[in-house]
Amino acid sequence: MTDLPPSPSIPSQLGVRLSMEAETLVGHLLPRLELCTHGMVRASALVFLVDVVAGIAVDTDPDAWTFTSDLSLRVPAIPAPERIDAVAGILRAGRRSVTIEVGLLDESGAELGYSLVGFARIARRTGDPEKPDIALDRIIEGWKDIPVLDTPMRDAVGVVQVDPVGGVVELEIQPDLLNPAGALQGAMVSMVAEAAAEDLASHTLGVPQIVTDLDIRFVAQARTGLVRSRAAFIGPPSDGSVRVDLLDVGQDRAVTSVLARTRPAA
Repeated sequence: MTDLPPSPSIPSQLGVRLSMEAETLVGHLLPRLELCTHGMVRASALVFLVDVVAGIAVDTDPDAWTFTSDLSLRVPAIPAPERIDAVAGILRAGRRSVTIEVGLLDESGAELGYSLVGFARIARRTGDPEKPDIALDRIIEGWKDIPVLDTPMRDAVGVVQVDPVGGVVELEIQPDLLNPAGALQGAMVSMVAEAAAEDLASHTLGVPQIVTDLDIRFVAQARTGLVRSRAAFIGPPSDGSVRVDLLDVGQDRAVTSVLARTRPAA
């Protein structure tokens, strides 16, 4: 998968596991303390779970990369369940683009959240990295024994707060944050945006805030150097609607545009 990072990367250590159930691929995530904030599982950890399951559903061509072009996520502001499962369904599959829906369920099978993901298919070019083996049984088996993070996700990724008044955070891109195509992995991009929104909202409102909703548009790829955010409220801060832009500082260009919804931490 384009967005499935090799071990031992930070994304691969989020603890996603895979299984086949009644001929359906199911992703599993245990919301360990390192993946949570204020008792809720981080939206960016769910972005990775969604991206993995959706990516496997669409990435069937060994001669093409499958890049995530956009991702929307909706989850309630509730305490983390014991387990989160993800199941993908193809809504539309074209030659160059695919749209996937992913349902998120708790350990009892009750609906927990919902995501829509868009993918673009791009032919591999001369000089591109080799694609990972996309045989499903090898993917499922290979993810079983990857070690999990032992530090909080935000710290492990390396997001640094710069100015909460403007929702400014920074991330120095490291090799263990990249996907196999050599770009910053999607959930790592999401973590930067999530941190920017929660810092802005928490500082402005004076109480801890968490991110429940994300609408992400991947405009360009970030591969090296520094990524910096800027964020602002859309409407009254109490509504929790935040716009976040992520900039590739070295290239002086926008790489990701995000709409986020924040809510008071439980």
